[in-house]
Amino acid sequence: MGRMRFAIQERLSLRNRRADLPALRDLLGGSPGARLLDIGGGTGRTTAEFTPRDARAIVLEPEGGKLAFGRTRRPSLAFVGGRAEALPFPEGSLDRVVGIVSFHHIERPDVALDEIRRVLRRDGLLVLLELHPDRPGLLPRLFGPHGSGDQPHFYEPERLRTFIEAHGFRSVTIRPGARGYFVTAAK
Repeated sequence: MGRMRFAIQERLSLRNRRADLPALRDLLGGSPGARLLDIGGGTGRTTAEFTPRDARAIVLEPEGGKLAFGRTRRPSLAFVGGRAEALPFPEGSLDRVVGIVSFHHIERPDVALDEIRRVLRRDGLLVLLELHPDRPGLLPRLFGPHGSGDQPHFYEPERLRTFIEAHGFRSVTIRPGARGYFVTAAK
């Protein structure tokens, strides 16, 4: 039953993100050999779609079933169990950290931002795709609490910008997306 549930979830997730993939690829750029972390990347289906061809991608996911499912389907990606509040990576070891419709699930976003900043290399890039609080969509409202154990917290774009800047990121920009908005920030 779990495998079928994960297959359906990843199909729906990719369908909902497809229109934003070109913009996401553009924001990530094509740094040869870049190390990219996708926070809350689930089974890695969407990660595989947006990761630049020459990058090394890691999916961070707290749910063990999703990790196992992703490992069997996407051996080119690395899968690591964990949460954004305690990233199991050395300081300055990543070039890009991405969160695709996952930041609103983080229980302690202030701790997560400090951790993300810690693991990014100098001039590393944070890219988030988030949903507007006034129109998050039916699935996040219905199923949001299930993966994270907490009700999702959707941020207004300017509030999220201010929050990220308060954690030491610079050049924070907001850009509209097809079904939400992008936030980019440099370390």
